[in-house]
Amino acid sequence: MMIEIAVFNSHTGETLARRFTRSPVQIGRDPSADLCITHACVSNHHAQVSFTDERAELVDLGSTNGTLYAGRRLPPRRPLAIPEEAIVTIGPIELQIRHCTATAEEVHLLAEIHAAMRRLRPLYADLVAAQTRFNVARAAALDGISAENRGLAAAMFDREFTSRGVS
Repeated sequence: MMIEIAVFNSHTGETLARRFTRSPVQIGRDPSADLCITHACVSNHHAQVSFTDERAELVDLGSTNGTLYAGRRLPPRRPLAIPEEAIVTIGPIELQIRHCTATAEEVHLLAEIHAAMRRLRPLYADLVAAQTRFNVARAAALDGISAENRGLAAAMFDREFTSRGVS
C-alpha cells in the first residue's frame, strides 16, 4: 500500500500532493521531515502517519497547536485509524490522507526518489543554516554602511550573491 497526502494551505491557495511507500511518514516543519510543511502553526515534529497493507493511522506527536480531525483536536500520541480517506487540519493547513495502490514500477520509482531525498535532507538542513548565517552577516555588513549608500550596497550584494545561488 501507499499513502498519498495532499497538503492545501487555505491562506495561500497552494496545494502539494506526495505519495509515500515507506512507513512511517514524519510530518513537521523540520527540514528532515518526510513531509516538510513550513508554516508557523506546524511544529518541528508535528505528526506521523504509519501504514501497512491493511491499515493506516495518524498520531499527533504532542504538537504545540494540535491536529484536528472532524473539528476535534486529536489527543497527543493516540493513534487515529485512517479510513480510505481522512482530512485533518493544522491551523490553515489541510491534509487529505488517502490509501492508494500502485504498480510495482511506481513503488520502485517512489522508493528511489525517497532514498535520494533522504540523502539530500542533511545537505538541505546545512544549506538552510548557512543561508541564515549569511543573511545575518549581510544585514550586519549593511548596518556598517552609511544610510545614503546602503541601497547601492544592497543592490550590489544582491547582484553578486543571487547570481551564485546564495541569496
